[in-house]
Amino acid sequence: MSKSETAVIYARVSKHTSEDESVSITTQLQGLRSLAAAKGLTVVKEYVDDGISGFKNVHRPAFSSLVADMSKQQFSTILVRHFDRLARNDEDSSLIRVGCARYGIKWMTQSGELTDPAAAQGGLLASITGAVALYESKVKSERLRARYAHNRSRGVSNTGRRAFGYSMDKQTPHPTEALELQKAFAHILDGGSIFQILKDWNTRGLPTIGKSKCWSYPAIRTILTNPRYAALMTYQGQIIEDTPGDWTPLVSRQDFDDVQAILNDPKRRTSPGSKTRYLGGGIYTCQVCGSPMRTNTSSDRQTGERHVYYRCSTKLAYDGDTTKHVTVKMTLADELVRSAVVAAFAFGTADLFPTQASSSRSLSTLQAAASRVRETKGKVLRLMTQELVSEEEATSQLQELKRQELALERDIQAAIQAEMQSDLTVDLRAGMWTGGLQKVADVKRELGERFDALGVDKRRELVRTLLDVVVNGGRGEKVTITHRVVTSLNRAE
Repeated sequence: MSKSETAVIYARVSKHTSEDESVSITTQLQGLRSLAAAKGLTVVKEYVDDGISGFKNVHRPAFSSLVADMSKQQFSTILVRHFDRLARNDEDSSLIRVGCARYGIKWMTQSGELTDPAAAQGGLLASITGAVALYESKVKSERLRARYAHNRSRGVSNTGRRAFGYSMDKQTPHPTEALELQKAFAHILDGGSIFQILKDWNTRGLPTIGKSKCWSYPAIRTILTNPRYAALMTYQGQIIEDTPGDWTPLVSRQDFDDVQAILNDPKRRTSPGSKTRYLGGGIYTCQVCGSPMRTNTSSDRQTGERHVYYRCSTKLAYDGDTTKHVTVKMTLADELVRSAVVAAFAFGTADLFPTQASSSRSLSTLQAAASRVRETKGKVLRLMTQELVSEEEATSQLQELKRQELALERDIQAAIQAEMQSDLTVDLRAGMWTGGLQKVADVKRELGERFDALGVDKRRELVRTLLDVVVNGGRGEKVTITHRVVTSLNRAE
């Protein structure tokens, strides 16, 4: 078989969330296979990017593979429904044109039109086709943005998939899911925990709305923090106060706000009347699914002794989950984390946490400033929905206000953390290296003792701030610790 008789097929759709779009891939492949047969070409490979935009600068695995395979010179023709399936931006358009011209490859569209980018006319047509595709994509993007802004001003949701609790029309309550969601909000208001909801839903086999067979902790938290259930419109993560949604709310605004206050309270207990006793509960995460780890007591199979383990909360909540989530003995994980915190203080800079003295404003002043920024963000959103400012101008102002808010939040966190640094280090590191290795060892031991003397809440806050802790499965390294502040302590990849 000569190279001139061989071809490859490339098919792409931008989204795979609807049945028609999924069929589009099948339709493209069927049509292009028929085209190959009619032209006497043998298809040696098919490349498919399902649900990936050709306009946005995102990675397209199949397209990248196609470009890489050009240099192998194993095919002469690329079959594609239309050139805009290959590229809808300048970068990809140039990449495919130059590659085809360099290796003597042509492309043929569904209509049978053959383009040779190495020829003068073919190169011109390819450039024009690519420019037209880019123009059409930009026009479509602008039209969609305008439509979304108009929808927001009328309280019409721009969401694609239905939310749990709503019927397929995305407007009316689902006969069973809505009741479950309302019970979940009430459970949190009554002092319950997300973990208890997770266990209840999975035990009773409550179906999810996605591909997962069981509920996870992050999925339920996402539901409980979604403003949609109070019929609230949002834009860039902010609630638009003066424009209620046109769908039926499942919970009241007051209940929604109260639940957010409970879930965002760092001092919130995981169950009524109990105190946090363990360092990593709810902080360490499962490497398999990303859910937080919870403590569980069980007996050692060999000795019969009782030990405390960190187990994935998803696995604890649903015995029927066949996925192999992770487990680690509490003493092993906590000792590794303790050593990492001590190392951060021993080898980090003197201002591991910015101290209060580094800011000329008090904690109360910082909190008041953050409150004013949030109020201003609400005013900008109201002006935009009333069309008193353009969406472009509003977006620019919101981005600046977001930057200010994040800076204030960092200063507030630094003020809170200053006390913890003072309790733990003070003057320990002064002259640490002048006393040799024994001095270093003494300092680390003293740091460890001071860490142990802190209350569990302060120790947990240190872990949250300084480290990311992931519990792994298998027989290898059981715990992966990544330093968030003293990054020089992280191992090179």
